[in-house]
Amino acid sequence: MAYDNLTESLAALVRELVPIVLAEAVRDGQVQVVHFPGERLALTTKEVSALLGVPVATLGDWRKKGIGPSWAKPGKTVFYPRAGVEEYLRSITVLPRRKVAVPGAGSRQ
Repeated sequence: MAYDNLTESLAALVRELVPIVLAEAVRDGQVQVVHFPGERLALTTKEVSALLGVPVATLGDWRKKGIGPSWAKPGKTVFYPRAGVEEYLRSITVLPRRKVAVPGAGSRQ
């Protein structure tokens, strides 16, 4: 019984932390795609909409215009491969062009 609770707690922690770590890795350009058993290789339109913070209709418009993350439609449903979404995030990531000095962070005397 205690083992089941520990397993559930660890699974919940992983579900919470993985998106945060992935977002930081994407932002830093250090993403390496690793497939874990049981992990889906593609996301639904709704999931990508939530991840990117854009309406589902916007994703439809982007597909028609040939922009946005790569997608596939093996039947009637549109899917977005995780690798394509990650690549899209890398492509729109803006890196700062200059460093800003932080007061008090300079050399100490």
